[in-house]
Amino acid sequence: MKTWVNTYYTAQSHYTTDHVKGIATHEFGHALGLDHAPFGNPTVMTPNTFERNSSGTLIDGRPNKSPTSWDINTINVIYNNNFASVQNDEPVLDVPDNVLEKVQTTQKDLKINHYSWAIGYSTLEARAHDADVIVSGMVKNKLSPLIKNDGETEEAFYQSEVAIDNVIKGEVSEGDLINLRQIGGETDTSIIYHEHSTELQEGTEVLLYLKKIDDNVFIPINEDESIFIKQDEKSFKVADSSYKNLYDNRLVTLDEVSTSAFGK
Repeated sequence: MKTWVNTYYTAQSHYTTDHVKGIATHEFGHALGLDHAPFGNPTVMTPNTFERNSSGTLIDGRPNKSPTSWDINTINVIYNNNFASVQNDEPVLDVPDNVLEKVQTTQKDLKINHYSWAIGYSTLEARAHDADVIVSGMVKNKLSPLIKNDGETEEAFYQSEVAIDNVIKGEVSEGDLINLRQIGGETDTSIIYHEHSTELQEGTEVLLYLKKIDDNVFIPINEDESIFIKQDEKSFKVADSSYKNLYDNRLVTLDEVSTSAFGK
């Protein structure tokens, strides 16, 4: 297992030495076997360095910058249980069956990427604050994955074209085709998987909160957290269609999204 600290973010002015220390400790916690814990728990393993609140203010998302008693006790449980039991030869992986089947079929290496985000968003208002674009539309075409390899780190990104049918925020237009890029994909030697990045399929109707990273190229904010899938049935609250979030299954309507973005 390897861990990284993204200096693109840590070099920014609102990152203090304590924040960087907390990030490094957090990532080392992953290397030891700790998973994320919800924001507010007494642990260094809360998932985001900062949280954006509904008014747009950044607050500290990881108040604990050093291991707490919770972290230490959890590590002791993990290793005591492992050493006390007979180990199975097959690893226990929280990976979908279709991904594992592809690994077995292709005989490629499986690489699991686990990201900790710079900013967490618990409300639509917070997410809208940082989104360059908020749109609904349909996935039209799957594109070849983007592969990056610097000799040490290999990355892959799903790519697809989304036809926009409704613009809530941003400098795009109805009818535009935009390039959507998501973490994950297949290289010549590896299948790269991220637990909270769901590859979108052609024909899927979506609602997206996006950041622009290049000319006509966009990424979803914190991957699945900003992707909503259109549901077949109408919302029980209004006659508007509802969209379900891929991360936490929250249901929203376009009216709710528009209101949260502009307060009207």
